[in-house]
Amino acid sequence: MKIFVIGDHKTGTGPANATAGLLNAMPEGTMYLERTGKAGRFFEIAFLLPFCDVVLLSGHSKQNLWAIRLAGIFKKQVLFWMHGCVEYENEINCDVDESMTAVERQVLEKCDRILAVSPAFEEWLKDRYPAYRGKIDCLPNGLDRELFENVRSSRKMRVHEDMSFQIMCVGGGMKRKRIARVCEAVTLLNKDGVECRLVIAGAKGADQELIENCPYADYRGLLSKEETTKLMEQSDLFVQNSCFETFGLAPIEALMAGCDLLMSAQTGALCLFDKGVVISTDLIEDTEDGRHIADRMLNVLKNHNGKRLLSGIDIKKHSWENTVKRLFELAGKEE
Repeated sequence: MKIFVIGDHKTGTGPANATAGLLNAMPEGTMYLERTGKAGRFFEIAFLLPFCDVVLLSGHSKQNLWAIRLAGIFKKQVLFWMHGCVEYENEINCDVDESMTAVERQVLEKCDRILAVSPAFEEWLKDRYPAYRGKIDCLPNGLDRELFENVRSSRKMRVHEDMSFQIMCVGGGMKRKRIARVCEAVTLLNKDGVECRLVIAGAKGADQELIENCPYADYRGLLSKEETTKLMEQSDLFVQNSCFETFGLAPIEALMAGCDLLMSAQTGALCLFDKGVVISTDLIEDTEDGRHIADRMLNVLKNHNGKRLLSGIDIKKHSWENTVKRLFELAGKEE
């Protein structure tokens, strides 16, 4: 079976990184988009699609509609790997885009199968779109097995002499990431005598002004994957305070870079941890409560959880190779 992967795998966004990870584990001969320009991508889709058996659309794009129309002509199965829900997330982010919403709705209707990136997101999609329940499945993001094992065997706990901490968030001013509340928590910790600063990567958004007004926040804007990894390696704690998060590889990448980790209970990547590994103090229960977030941050900074969390991931189960195996199983599944 030959699969044609259509989606961004170069820009360093979360969906692009996931697509790149999948492609690296796919068998030789897998077809994928190489051009970045709109005209070039449309030409590649038209040229390559007739020669595949299955089309995998990875992430949101207007080009998905063109691919679906062409797949219909050549009677190819279309799978939509859904990294997030544009309609819902734009509502949360106070950035409603009717054009993007319309494209997403058409893709959901016309594709043969919808593949969520985490079990929690799968169930959420089934509740939000009951009409499509029968064609919704899960194709979870994977992890680089070799890199993960090397990191896990060599991970060392940071030792501080000056008790000054660097905390990191990814998501910029995007409202659903609730980084403004992390800024509030960092401010409270500094007032309590815990010297810490917050480094933030990501695009601007509705919460940008609140973030920039925080005296302890250092907003770096959009960064490459390499720049983000370097910041993670320099940080003590990574905080994922999202009120809605379908998966997101950033928390796991932060663990691999040596950070301790604090996550909201809505973080999709929680599915990677073995049962019982994640305890209550690893989680943010109220993403709007700055005091609660500050207390949880201080607990993790004092007691560390990175080594425990990292050791609680079954890499064989969650490797990209296993995700590819699952993809080929789903590619032959009927609605």
